[in-house]
Amino acid sequence: MKGDSKRKPNLRLKHERELRGWSQGDVAEKIGADAHTVYRWEHGITIPTPFFRQRLCELFNKNARELGLLSDQKDENDELPLDEPLPEHPSTSTTLSAKPTEKAPMLDLPQSPRFHSTRSKLPPYLFLLTAIVLLSAGLFSLLILPTLFLSLPVPFPTPYSPPGGSALPTSCPQLGTARAARTSPLRQYSDPNIVFIDHEYSENGPSTTTLKSYNIRSGNITEIMKTSNGSIGDALISKDGQWILFTLSVYKYGNEQTEVQMIRVDGRDLQTIYCTSGEFTAPQWSDDQKWLIFTTARYSHSTMKVVYLLNLTSGVLQPELFPEPGYNEKPFSWLDNTRVYMIRSYDNSPSCPCRPGLYLLDINKGANQNDSDLKWIKNLDENVSTSHSTDSKFLFSSSCQCNESGFSGPSSISMEPAEGGKSSTIYSNTSL
Repeated sequence: MKGDSKRKPNLRLKHERELRGWSQGDVAEKIGADAHTVYRWEHGITIPTPFFRQRLCELFNKNARELGLLSDQKDENDELPLDEPLPEHPSTSTTLSAKPTEKAPMLDLPQSPRFHSTRSKLPPYLFLLTAIVLLSAGLFSLLILPTLFLSLPVPFPTPYSPPGGSALPTSCPQLGTARAARTSPLRQYSDPNIVFIDHEYSENGPSTTTLKSYNIRSGNITEIMKTSNGSIGDALISKDGQWILFTLSVYKYGNEQTEVQMIRVDGRDLQTIYCTSGEFTAPQWSDDQKWLIFTTARYSHSTMKVVYLLNLTSGVLQPELFPEPGYNEKPFSWLDNTRVYMIRSYDNSPSCPCRPGLYLLDINKGANQNDSDLKWIKNLDENVSTSHSTDSKFLFSSSCQCNESGFSGPSSISMEPAEGGKSSTIYSNTSL
């Protein structure tokens, strides 16, 4: 044993990676980890968990000892001549295939002590009777039991995803397409939690963004996901409280790219369902968790914004609404599972005195709708906020006055039918 117990850099893992022309980020993406973790493995700071050890072995088609991944392994890096490369691997395929394991050697176990029977031998006719009973039982097993087993339902295995990782695709789908969301059930939390985004900026290192949950009863804060490869935003919680849908803004080759991802609230099953290099705004998730509607550029670097509808159960992506030139359409909130409130506004031209309006978009009308398919609900003033009731029957609007010192009275709250109609004031205050 060496006196210095500090692990040395894992030159074998680094060599296998460079042999294939991969970066640390490439390896991280292929096994569902992050680039910083791969960096720590190669520099001997940490060693992979059993799950990631298996993923690395499948990726490089090597065993753990050949990759220097064992904690009790003799430091074979000392035996590697630094000026002479390792023999090239016969294949650089990245297919993750199961590798047969070696058979364990047989152990020499002590023989159990033998005991001699002291019972008397059975009469011959009892042997005949015993043989008949055994033969009948064998025929019953051959004729009846197979039928019983064939009729019994075989349960499907419970879906499993490794802690802190993901077996689902996190790379971007093909441009202009999307993936179906793959969700597995989760036992409901016993305590209510608040999910929030924590941004940490650093001048000397990479900035990090973390999805966290706060238990309002215990006060405990739990990290759901942490990344230094981009900035998390536009987080939405599913109606059942089990999933978080969010955007990850990353910079690649000098351009910003938005990745729409999902993760379960326990940090499992991270997956990427859509990517775009254009502006991505106003995502809204339906209560039945089937539909995601948002506004983005029709093409990369295009100023034309289109409202898209994504079916999360099938992965079908379609243009839902094409605004007229000079207008902007942004999803505001789902009234129910088929109708969406839209805010229709004009461009920033100072010559336009028109106010924005609240409209209803019905997705049952199909794709490629235009502004004439929208139903007008009401005009919106600058200092008006709206929200609908949980039973989707009423629309509430609050308004107040604004001056140079900020918001002030009078203010009021009005109510009207969710699909538009006569409005009535239900609260007013002259000083607030």
